[in-house]
Amino acid sequence: SEQPQALQFSGKVEQSWQMTSFSGLTGSMKHEYRIDLPDFDMLDMPESEVQPQSVEPSRFTFPRGARAGECLHSILEDLDFTRVVAEELEAMVARKLEHFGFDESWLPVVCEWMQLILDTPLDSDASLRLRMLGREKRFVEMEFHYPLAGLTADGLNGIMKQLAGFRSDRPRLNFNPVNGMMKGFIDLIFEHDGRFFVLDYKSNHLGNSIDDYQHPALQEAIGEHRYDLQYLIYTLALHRYLQQRLPDYDYETHFGGVYYLFLRGMHREHGAQRGVYYDRPGSALIDSMDRLFAGETSHV
Repeated sequence: SEQPQALQFSGKVEQSWQMTSFSGLTGSMKHEYRIDLPDFDMLDMPESEVQPQSVEPSRFTFPRGARAGECLHSILEDLDFTRVVAEELEAMVARKLEHFGFDESWLPVVCEWMQLILDTPLDSDASLRLRMLGREKRFVEMEFHYPLAGLTADGLNGIMKQLAGFRSDRPRLNFNPVNGMMKGFIDLIFEHDGRFFVLDYKSNHLGNSIDDYQHPALQEAIGEHRYDLQYLIYTLALHRYLQQRLPDYDYETHFGGVYYLFLRGMHREHGAQRGVYYDRPGSALIDSMDRLFAGETSHV
């Protein structure tokens, strides 16, 4: 009898298809390795996660680094903003500190900090605070995937120049052309007065005073870490999501903007003047980015 023979594969395997993310596109800027986890910014690695024991405990001296950031994110993710009972908050924060390996002595600092974050006005007329957002208004840790077709660094660098406040002295993006999928996690999407917002928590340490978290310092951090690209990726994800979900969707009508909250600088008495970064990319920019990611030539 004839010996069975394996069929010869004559097809072609596409080698350029890949899954990428914000950290994937920016990974070559400062690091040769990448990590793709929710709430993890490769460009915000600390010199050390060890805190001097003699430092007075405060939001400014709370440990830095990925583990600290994940701890704060996890607390905010589980908080019911509109119903915070002190005893329940303490119990939850204590569990989180233990889980992430931080000493229980941080408990009073973090509990007070969370209350101040919830009470901080996010806009100039104090009409919006996190404490106002019920669970029905929030979409926590939304994971997204959307296709990329022939995305190039040059194309994306060109798009970024359209962003208000963009500084040309920032490092240019440098990555191989990407065909595949963009993926990511958005800390919080919320709805307020019929408009939808992207919100991201940042635990970056910019100084040991509340005045170190004014808008110029936040703008500097946004540019240094290329969070401007990050929130454009997030904005496009929400834009495409709303296009599918709202029959009468219009960017100008329904998209409210982006909040990047630098948690160490937030305080109810200072409101949007400290720790709160807001932007609302123009519709033309998002449209050209949408077409660029879809592999279409963009001219604006």
